[in-house]
Amino acid sequence: MLLKKIISKILQPTGDGLIKSSLLVMVFKGFGISLGYFLTIIISKKYGPEGFGIYSIAYTTIIVFSYFSSFGLTTSILRFSGQFSNKNKDYDRKLLYFFSLKIMAVLSLLLSLILYTYSTELAIYVFKDSIYINIIKIICITAPFFTLNLVNIEFLRGLKQIAVSETFRTILIPLVCSSIILIYASQFYSIQLPIYALSIAIILLSVFSTLIILIKLYKIRKNNVTELTMKMLLKTSAPMMIIGLSSYFISNLSVYIIQIFESKYQVGIFALSLKISLFISFILVGVNTVIAPKISELYWSQKHKQLSELIISKTRFIFWLSFIVFILIVVFSKSIILLINEEFANGIIVLIILAFGQLMNATCGPVGLLLNMTGNQTALMKATLYVLITTLILNIVLVYNYGIFGAATATAISIIFKNIILVVLANKKLKIKTFYIPFLKI
Repeated sequence: MLLKKIISKILQPTGDGLIKSSLLVMVFKGFGISLGYFLTIIISKKYGPEGFGIYSIAYTTIIVFSYFSSFGLTTSILRFSGQFSNKNKDYDRKLLYFFSLKIMAVLSLLLSLILYTYSTELAIYVFKDSIYINIIKIICITAPFFTLNLVNIEFLRGLKQIAVSETFRTILIPLVCSSIILIYASQFYSIQLPIYALSIAIILLSVFSTLIILIKLYKIRKNNVTELTMKMLLKTSAPMMIIGLSSYFISNLSVYIIQIFESKYQVGIFALSLKISLFISFILVGVNTVIAPKISELYWSQKHKQLSELIISKTRFIFWLSFIVFILIVVFSKSIILLINEEFANGIIVLIILAFGQLMNATCGPVGLLLNMTGNQTALMKATLYVLITTLILNIVLVYNYGIFGAATATAISIIFKNIILVVLANKKLKIKTFYIPFLKI
């Protein structure tokens, strides 16, 4: 009977036609995430916790770099794509892309130069391992291309080219990276090979995604009246950069803190558990991918009732599918970890703790996206900054005293704290319920 009720809740009609699109995206994401986990298994098996720890630090640093160099454009592109969804606004969307490229190019080059200049100091005094000197230099070359690819992915998403954007986002990078490692790992052993493979994949895909967009925009000609300006884009994007960076650090700051207080071996164990726990949130990410432009479109068209219904239905859908994944991960946590590599056995408890945090993320639905798409980015920025400060304090105290178990606890508490604050904020600003408690009418 319980299973029947769960299925009926998941499949309850929403009347907006987006469930089908969300499921389609999740098929793409599911395939891409499977490839991502295949890549994780390859690196973990071949190079152990140390190798996966180095890879995790490198990939995390590339992502952090992209949050600075993209300047929040990956979110504001979605916001303005929804706002300029009419055909007579095509040129505004073309301007949106080229303005974004200019901002991204300047910031990327500046950040790469700074990072390259201080690569030795960062490796020795922050990461406390000379192996990171060469890795940071590789990141300086790779990260600008990663940022370009992210901007391209979100622009394609804003154009509702979901299949193409998801192919570039989740499928091609792990596919190309895995292929390179499998081909060359047998010829020579290098713990840095996964980093080189990742760099090659990112550079190739950023070039291809740019060509696709340029072809799509080529025929769009200038209109007499345009609404978008560079100043408008910068003003909207700045708080979104802080939001994105803060949100990412709330979930991933522990990787750096563990490297500082522990070792790359412990980073690898924690990073693998974190990677597996994120599978719970892939339904939330899949739904967000589809509904971001729709939220913007409904809000800026003053269709607030429809927006509220959309959020409620999607949160219910997200919760039930995420809950099933959560149960599977908790029940089979030991088997999952040991199947990858017995050296990661200390990550079993870490995985269970992190899974609870991700379930709370799913329970609160697309609350952060809702606030971003409806012009409440400044309030959201302040809230995430408060949570980030809490996250930093928790990580320092708990990692120093309890190692990776403290890191997992700090991360889970921070995610829960963040979601509670955002739910309250969304209710105050928009009068929309953005969480779902099963079988309870609120």
